[in-house]
Amino acid sequence: FLNQIRYQLNQRLFGPSLALRSVLLSNERNITFTAQHEELRKTVKKIIEKDVNPYVEEWEEKDIFPAHQVFKKFGEAGLLGITRPTEYNGLGLDYSYSIAFFEELANINCGGIPTAITVQTDMAIPALTQFGSDYLKREFLAPTVAGDYV
Repeated sequence: FLNQIRYQLNQRLFGPSLALRSVLLSNERNITFTAQHEELRKTVKKIIEKDVNPYVEEWEEKDIFPAHQVFKKFGEAGLLGITRPTEYNGLGLDYSYSIAFFEELANINCGGIPTAITVQTDMAIPALTQFGSDYLKREFLAPTVAGDYV
């Protein structure tokens, strides 16, 4: 009952994805992943295995991270905007899908790339989603979610 009240209050204050996050981080910590979550996981795993992990060692030796290239791959799959509105290239899903995404990012063979991705998805993009005007969302949110901006 208290989680329901917390969710409704936070949804009014912060929007649906943050409201769900507050419920997920409350006393009840059980999430049931569905076949849709597993499909998302497969997509993430495929990108990591094909476009990231084979190159991590080379990138680290050269002290580079081709962020624009990597972010574009994740953006093309919709993974940079899992909880973002569909009108701005997001998938419009709840935060449980982001949790599945984060769990898969842990399979990247370094720490910097998952950190960079999650800074974009859960630090930069939420502020733009919550506080940006329609113009700013069209101009910056949509291309950021698509992986065009880093």
